[in-house]
Amino acid sequence: MGERIARLRSWFFKNILFYLTVILLVADPLNLSVGPLIYGGDAPGIAVGFGVSRYVIQAISLVVLLVNRELIVQRLFPMYNVQVKHFLFRPLVQRPGRAR
Repeated sequence: MGERIARLRSWFFKNILFYLTVILLVADPLNLSVGPLIYGGDAPGIAVGFGVSRYVIQAISLVVLLVNRELIVQRLFPMYNVQVKHFLFRPLVQRPGRAR
């Protein structure tokens, strides 16, 4: 389905779907992992609900954030022909069969 979206002719819908995908992949894990350090966030409530430490929720959310970042860099950017040279957007983990 992603490839069909990437082949849309309407640049407006294509851009909206690209940014919506990026925001949805990044916003919630960022809120749960870094948010408690800044403004409290939702992690303390989730931790109480699960009966675990807030730091466990933050660590899991940070791992999810890093995985989502890799998905964006390695899958979403090539699908939408996004080319960036900034070091933050380079893959952290090399996929098998791909040269840098």
